[in-house]
Amino acid sequence: MRSTDVEHRSCARVADLLPVSLKVSSESVECVGKFTLASHRIRSGGGGTLVHHLVRDAMRRLIPVALALVLAGCASSGGAIRSASPTTAMIYGHLDLPEEVRDKIQWIHVYRYGEVYVPPFKSPVVARFFPNGDFFAEGVKPGQYFVHHVVAGFEAFYLYPPKMSEAKEAITERLVEVRAGEVAYLGNHRIDDWKRGLSSKLSPQIGPVRLMSSTPGAGPEPIPNFMNRSSLLTAGSGTFSLELRTLAREEERVLRSVLREVPDSGWDTKIHAKLTANR
Repeated sequence: MRSTDVEHRSCARVADLLPVSLKVSSESVECVGKFTLASHRIRSGGGGTLVHHLVRDAMRRLIPVALALVLAGCASSGGAIRSASPTTAMIYGHLDLPEEVRDKIQWIHVYRYGEVYVPPFKSPVVARFFPNGDFFAEGVKPGQYFVHHVVAGFEAFYLYPPKMSEAKEAITERLVEVRAGEVAYLGNHRIDDWKRGLSSKLSPQIGPVRLMSSTPGAGPEPIPNFMNRSSLLTAGSGTFSLELRTLAREEERVLRSVLREVPDSGWDTKIHAKLTANR
């Protein structure tokens, strides 16, 4: 058997572990020297291989980082839309990211306040998103919700400060109560004044490829950025400011984008009712 056959079969196994709606090219990540290359290419059909030893050593970290999507006006898919029910709700909002990563969203995690997440046993809400930063998630349980972080261009923006006491205060200030059967707006999150950390500066972007200064064999990890400031425990991370806005026109625009994605699901009826009530 040729070595290339082994590599491609190993890559196929990696792809098989991805959610069916988020399949990416099995040739999207490769290890070169002391850097890990994380490419944004999806089903491009050319360039790069994933060597067999990297598949073995980096399986745990590779999968979430390889979920970069190339989209053209549609929401990312998390499988079939779950129908509306009296016991669940829908959340939606918008993320206004820095220009450098604005069109490179990879995933958005939304947390339900008070819950402890231990993947794969219990995972947070992974929102569906549009290239422009609009996002939504249907079928969530009632409770208080907040956007925990977004990863774009292999930069992770955690929407709270690194100090625990400050983080709790920042989170509780923007909790949104979500009731069963309703469609709830989490707001417009504007990430501004982004200052790259040392980890980011050591991980340059070259065309479609990001050179990640990760430990060899460990696989690429998103580069951390925290709200307002960094700390000794987060040395090398970047910082940014966060402005949470509730904009009526913006909310209507996001709702209309979501509406196109949820026909005949019961959520479309709820969205129409909310658009009418907001006039």
